[in-house]
Amino acid sequence: MGRIFTHGRKYSGPQREYPGYGSILITENGVSEQIDQTQRFNLYDEVRVNYFKDYTNNVLKAIRINGVNVEGYMAWSLMDNFEWAQGYKERFGLHFVDFKTLKRTPKASALFYKKLVQNNGVPSKSDLDLWIETINEVFNPVNLVH
Repeated sequence: MGRIFTHGRKYSGPQREYPGYGSILITENGVSEQIDQTQRFNLYDEVRVNYFKDYTNNVLKAIRINGVNVEGYMAWSLMDNFEWAQGYKERFGLHFVDFKTLKRTPKASALFYKKLVQNNGVPSKSDLDLWIETINEVFNPVNLVH
């Protein structure tokens, strides 16, 4: 099937490999983070924010430059959950879940993804810089260790 890479953008899609193939839907796309040895987790998940920013920007390029028909994009995952291979050590969620209390707390990536959906894609560079600045203010890494 097609591949969209975030670095050094390369696209090999269904239109080329499978002529007549209509469109693609990107599902369960995300990046995980692991809790450190102290079981502390930082809500400022800058790695995930940058991953979503880079990946969705390259999807937009595939649409606009390569004419790829992308019907939708879904981040993985809304909340941290149990991963079969890693248990509760690896976290994919846009929301941190305290598995003892089940309290859910939005991470920086939740704010970024919300803005991405509201904008229907990656905005201009100046707007994107403003988003990142807002996220940095709201999710000050010094104050947000859970």
